[in-house]
Amino acid sequence: MRESVQHLSMIALLSAVFATANAQTGDLLLRSAHISYAVPSGWVVEDFPDHQGVFTYALVDGENVEASIGIELVERQSPSESGEVLNDFVAETERERLDTARTRIGRSIGQNQSGLAFGRVDYRKFRTGGDLLDSVYVIPLQPRRRLYIYTSLLEDTQAKYKKIIESFLNSISVAR
Repeated sequence: MRESVQHLSMIALLSAVFATANAQTGDLLLRSAHISYAVPSGWVVEDFPDHQGVFTYALVDGENVEASIGIELVERQSPSESGEVLNDFVAETERERLDTARTRIGRSIGQNQSGLAFGRVDYRKFRTGGDLLDSVYVIPLQPRRRLYIYTSLLEDTQAKYKKIIESFLNSISVAR
């Protein structure tokens, strides 16, 4: 009996180590910064190239991406107050030079269900095969840390993915 318990304990330990080894580095970084979020069920999750966050997306027919979400933790050189970050982020988009394939369609400041304040800028990207609706969110965490969330979906799939993306955004919380 005792060997059985030890054997089960060893299996549980190895399973935990194996699961950690398979976790994305970006996810581990976000979670170590006490940032939690819920990836939509069935979506693929990958690391950002620099391992500062994760990229998740919905695959259709195993190969076509219809919607995507990126979440990235960014450390800035200069500190700034939370309100300054949001106002600067939204104002900066007014000065931003857009290419002919992309149009800014909205900007706002708001809060998710966890009470995190965010700045949001929405774009439409014109492209063959269907326009994209993109949004960029910034959530100030500390004077030097910011969380960026990037969302993108095909315009004709907006009804299908809008609530899923909103649910992801509302799932983001930070333990303080």
